Amino acid sequence: MYVSGFSINVLIMLAVVLSVGLVVDDAIVVAENIYVRIEHGMSPREAGIEGSNEIFFAVISTTITLISVFLPIVFMDGMTGRLFKEFSIVIAGSVAISSFVALTFTPMLATKILKKREKKNWLYNKTEPFF
Repeated sequence: MYVSGFSINVLIMLAVVLSVGLVVDDAIVVAENIYVRIEHGMSPREAGIEGSNEIFFAVISTTITLISVFLPIVFMDGMTGRLFKEFSIVIAGSVAISSFVALTFTPMLATKILKKREKKNWLYNKTEPFF
């Protein structure tokens, strides 16, 4: 937002709130896919590489779809176009940055942080029969 010269207003804050829900989705999908592979016995490094390669196309296609939905708002004319120009640029930019982070930093962090648990914690053991 700073690079584009946008001020903080109600529509920008709406875009930020909306984009929070959109951007965490990619990272969650990648991390979950890597964790499933770790639970099946792969080493964290192998799981990070194969898990991110498997989900790569889904993350890219979701990103392209979301950007293609919000970016045409930039080209609207009149008062509505001027109001929502910043809105669409903020959402499209945050989705693009989120895709980059989900495909680069998330697998690296997942390989360092996620480990296979041999023993489940007490909360898991108590709630698992209900599920």
